[in-house]
Amino acid sequence: MTKSNEGQRILVRRLTLLKFLLNESIAYLSSIDDEYRFAIGISMLHDSVENLFWAIETFKKVGIKDKHTFPDKYSLILSKLKSKKFCFDSASINELNTIRNAYKHQGILPNTKFAKPLTEKIILDFGETIKNTFNINFDNISLSQLLDKEELRKAIQNVEKNLVKCRLPNDYKQVLYDIGKIYFDFHETHDMSSFSSLLEERTASETGKKLSKYKFPDRDFHSLQLELLELGIVPYLYYRFKNLVPTFGMERETKRIIPKYETVYWGKENWTKLNAEFCLNWMIEYFLKKQWLYSSSKYNITMHTTRYHILEVVKDFKTKLNKG
Repeated sequence: MTKSNEGQRILVRRLTLLKFLLNESIAYLSSIDDEYRFAIGISMLHDSVENLFWAIETFKKVGIKDKHTFPDKYSLILSKLKSKKFCFDSASINELNTIRNAYKHQGILPNTKFAKPLTEKIILDFGETIKNTFNINFDNISLSQLLDKEELRKAIQNVEKNLVKCRLPNDYKQVLYDIGKIYFDFHETHDMSSFSSLLEERTASETGKKLSKYKFPDRDFHSLQLELLELGIVPYLYYRFKNLVPTFGMERETKRIIPKYETVYWGKENWTKLNAEFCLNWMIEYFLKKQWLYSSSKYNITMHTTRYHILEVVKDFKTKLNKG
């Protein structure tokens, strides 16, 4: 890879991180009736703009230093770049900085009705500024580039390419199918080999109980809700996602992977660009948040599936421990 290509790759990755932060701020800023969430959105939007300032410094060398204030960084960039390239205006930048400082340093919550139009303008200016400064279409930057697992990243990027080509309902149907398969391959297969699943199979073997022909991921409702909330994902959006994509399972005897379709929602009316984009974006966000929260660099737990302990009641409150 040439130095130029490597620099472009680093830039795109940096802008991708910026896009993730900006998207998070947009989600918080949508809560105009909740001053606390809106204030967090203001802070994240401020960080997003400052991240863009530093990206410009890294690749355009305009002379920004740590000692410079937020407005100073803006003024310095404006003086170095052609004015038409930089879409943020001085009044908006200064007002954003004032609102953020009042919240951060003085505990004064923003007036959401006053601040909302300001934030919308700044968010709108992001795309134009990045296009003019780096000649990169901000809308086309995919968060999938932040995924560390190469196989997962390539699978999702392949779906992204196919989604661009979609024109007919059956095209979107295939994309939704592929999204469901990726979610199964890189996430739900773990549920298929969970401890409870292994215990079920062993119990069936010992008691002679006949298992169902097909095996599908089965998550305890409460543990699922807890995981989603821990990741900062609204459970409602998870169920919307699951209603729009097939659920995959396995034929126990042959180990063949099979799809199961949601009978109510799996139909031509829902094979649309809007639903395909929602499912794709939701899945990328899920894997990113899971990657950052459950990073193997933080901890790694290995489960010994061939050994477990069973407590058997002897009498009253006494138990004996059997090793399985």
